[in-house]
Amino acid sequence: MLNEELLCKTSQKLLDMIEEEIKKHRDHLEELVKVRTIELEIAKEQLQQEINERRKLEESLKENEERYRQLVDLSPDAVVIHSEGKIEFINEAGARLVGAPSTGEIIGKSILDFAHPDFKKVIQERWKQIKDTGTALSFIEGKLIHFNGEVIDIESAVTPITFQGKSAMQAVMRDISERKRTEKALKDSNERLITVLDSLDAAVYVADMENYEVLYTNQYMRDKFGVVEGDTCWQKIQENQSGPCVFCTNNKLISSNGEPTGLYNWDFRNTRNGIWVHCRDRAIRWIDGRMVKLEIATNITSRKNVEEALKNERQRLFSLLDKLPAYVCLIAPDYSFRFTNSYFRERFGETDGKTCYEVFRGRNTPCKKCPIFSVFDTQVPQERDWTSLSGATYQMYDYPFKDFDGSPLVLELGIDITERKQSEKVINELKEQYQRLVNEALVGVYIFQDGSLCFVNPKFAEIFGYTVDELNKINPVELVSPDDLAMVRKLFRQGLDGEVNSIKFNLRGLKKDGSVIYIDVYSLKSSFQGRPAIQGMLQDVTEQKHALETLRLSEERFSKAFNAGPNPMAITTIESGQIIDINNNFLSFFGYSRQEVLYRTAKAFKALNLYEHPEDRAKIIESVMEKGFVKNLDINFRIKSGEIKIGLFSSDIIVIGSEKYLLSVISDITELKQVEKKLRLSEERFYKAFYNNPIPMVIVRQGNDQHIEVNKSYERYFGFNREEIIGRTVLDMGLFAESEKFKLYRKIVTEQGYVHNFGVIFKTKFNDSRNVLMSAEIIELNNEECRLITLNDITDLKKIENEIARLERMNLIGQMAAGIGHEIRNPMTTVRGFLQIYRKKDSFVEYKDSFDLMIDELDRANSIITEFLSLARNKPVDLKRQNINQILQKLFPLIQADAFDNDKFIELELTETVDLLLDEKEIIQLILNLVRNGLEAMTAGRTLTIRTFLEDNQVVLAVEDQGSGIKPEALDQIGTPFFTTKENGTGLGLSVCYSIVERHNATINIETGSSGTTVFVRFEQ
Repeated sequence: MLNEELLCKTSQKLLDMIEEEIKKHRDHLEELVKVRTIELEIAKEQLQQEINERRKLEESLKENEERYRQLVDLSPDAVVIHSEGKIEFINEAGARLVGAPSTGEIIGKSILDFAHPDFKKVIQERWKQIKDTGTALSFIEGKLIHFNGEVIDIESAVTPITFQGKSAMQAVMRDISERKRTEKALKDSNERLITVLDSLDAAVYVADMENYEVLYTNQYMRDKFGVVEGDTCWQKIQENQSGPCVFCTNNKLISSNGEPTGLYNWDFRNTRNGIWVHCRDRAIRWIDGRMVKLEIATNITSRKNVEEALKNERQRLFSLLDKLPAYVCLIAPDYSFRFTNSYFRERFGETDGKTCYEVFRGRNTPCKKCPIFSVFDTQVPQERDWTSLSGATYQMYDYPFKDFDGSPLVLELGIDITERKQSEKVINELKEQYQRLVNEALVGVYIFQDGSLCFVNPKFAEIFGYTVDELNKINPVELVSPDDLAMVRKLFRQGLDGEVNSIKFNLRGLKKDGSVIYIDVYSLKSSFQGRPAIQGMLQDVTEQKHALETLRLSEERFSKAFNAGPNPMAITTIESGQIIDINNNFLSFFGYSRQEVLYRTAKAFKALNLYEHPEDRAKIIESVMEKGFVKNLDINFRIKSGEIKIGLFSSDIIVIGSEKYLLSVISDITELKQVEKKLRLSEERFYKAFYNNPIPMVIVRQGNDQHIEVNKSYERYFGFNREEIIGRTVLDMGLFAESEKFKLYRKIVTEQGYVHNFGVIFKTKFNDSRNVLMSAEIIELNNEECRLITLNDITDLKKIENEIARLERMNLIGQMAAGIGHEIRNPMTTVRGFLQIYRKKDSFVEYKDSFDLMIDELDRANSIITEFLSLARNKPVDLKRQNINQILQKLFPLIQADAFDNDKFIELELTETVDLLLDEKEIIQLILNLVRNGLEAMTAGRTLTIRTFLEDNQVVLAVEDQGSGIKPEALDQIGTPFFTTKENGTGLGLSVCYSIVERHNATINIETGSSGTTVFVRFEQ
């Protein structure tokens, strides 16, 4: 059985694996073929279009070849042009395909040098076919040899073309090594799958669901049934059939919409050999796309034989149960009876299809709390008592039971206990009467056995202050005063040993709260549950005892309270303050002995100097005489060592004999006062650190976010004073620029209790945006939950990060400029030269204006390229030590003339500076660009100022205009190549300036406003 179950599970897993592998590889190959076909068709169409264009435009062959070369260079596939086998051209992708360092390593060589020996002859035959037919060949597979010696699988399309005036062939090649490896992996996977299926100890076959043709069989199927591919399944597997099997499962494997329904399990007995098999059928999509049935059939003949044996054993079991002197039945989940024994039928009759609730309860619906179903649910046996409709009582036993076919049942056994129950009822009634008598008794009743209380009544529990349940769990020793315990043990031992039959004595008991009670006890020897015990009654006589003790205890109580009190206490005369009595804590507090303070004369008492401030005693006496008492006064006392202690002083008038005295109590609060002082100092340090901190800090209420405390840095940072902030929230004041982020911040700090470096944008009173990292901790302040918040301004850091990003963009564009600038200039120079030649020819005189316009535009483009080339980071510079003031003075007439032409003015304010390492040409370019930008930003009549000065060990060049300033949204883009706000600007002027400054290890800063803009260039000495 275990082997069959293991085989079934293995078959199921293999079935899932087969379907998944077929689907995965089929989908992968279909997708791969589609993609490769589309790509090759696109490449073919592109190349064919280029060939047709070249045939139509042969008069401009050179231009077309250049365009074609650009297209080929950008192609991701290898493109090779060869004539008579010699490679005339190859693109970069082709060089990468064979691993060549460059295209120059390949051009001029024979293409056969790179072909795999097995394919050289095939290649030559293909060339001949193309030459003979003049048509292209596509999807040619072959192998190339990589420069590193590896073999590459390729797929190519070859087209006859004309290249540089002669016949040639163009090959577009693509590396398909990965596809070949995938196809091989798929083939290997299929072979492994076939090997696994052939090793199964079960029949496996695949058949067409339309014509029943067998498409696959494993070795077991071929050996046991002789079925091979191409057979018709119903002709080979069954015998004496003229058509498909009547029990064929094909219609169960496909849904109405033509999709597989999943796995279908069924059993049948083969007509050829009488073998029982368990079949697992499933519809799957075959490799060629058609729907087929996959069946795995496992031999279960042994299992069927075992089931038959189990059926026989079941019958023998039922015969045994039928003879039991108790009723037995088997109940199914649908409440029906599957078996009843003779005893059952004698008492309940034949079931005849009835349900258990009809037979047992006389109901027509199931019971609400069915005990049978509890066994079905838990699979745990249950025991219970049940009274039938006839009045008979049964002790029921319900057990989970498996039928021979594995279906769940409950086996119920019922034993008639009616007579036993009637006897128990009489005994219980007597017990109830005795119990009621004991429970309502006015004295405590108990049973003592084996050192514990076996029973106590409610009155007993009431006397000792316990509940009955609590007394059943404690040791009786805990109820007896230790002083009387030996006596009680002796008396109980005498009673149990039979020395006396009854005992009467008194003892001191202990209640639950620890109080002592006085008890009279009456006991006698008895038995409990067949063993010796002491049974007795007791009565609480405490109140009687207390009545006798009240007077005596009243006198002792004051003395004990006075001497045992935890605080220093003293009894003094009212007028003189003479000490009449003191407790030991008074002596400990002041450090005196009893002889040093008791019964001293008024003069001697005054000499003790107990009060640091003598007038305090006069205030105490005045208050006592007025109110009759003093409560909780802070008094500084001087102890014997001279040290000052602080006491919380209370005093009241008492009468001893017929005289009035003061009873005074002192609570030592010296340490408390010291702690309060430390706490006050700690709070002072916190507030000093808070208010004087250079970092903006604020305390807000956790509940409503209102400001309750801010420091000076916070006020300065946002531009508000304290009165404008306290009681308001950041949202009320418009400080938090992002309301959604505020909600997220509140959520985090509420859940975690803190938040660190939470990035936000704040708005100041003057509407300035500031980037801030905000941190907050939840603290308790004045018994209220608050948040302590600190703000770390990272606005300048953000600007630095943006500047770094801008410099990186500049570097990238500079690299591009260096790479392509010269390549563009060369053809432009050629074009300009031809334009100048044609302009001078008489035949083109009518186009002179057009030629002039084209030359001007070429010159303008050339100037833009010149500026573009200036962006190159690695542009060589000729640094020489010279003075920037001299360069400015030399350049001043030129820029002044430029300003005068536009009705504007320039002022030069130069201070003495040190010489710097400068490239004069680049510095002139820098100054001209900055000056022209400033002049263009101003209206007529305004002045531009150029200044130089020394600051922080740096030489500073400042260009200040009187324009309208730069808009904030444009300020971040300043210096970005091609960004311009001018109608005809190129966006390269300031970008060039930034490049020049960077090559001189200098920096640029811009200050702008409504009154103008100043550009500062700072050079390190």
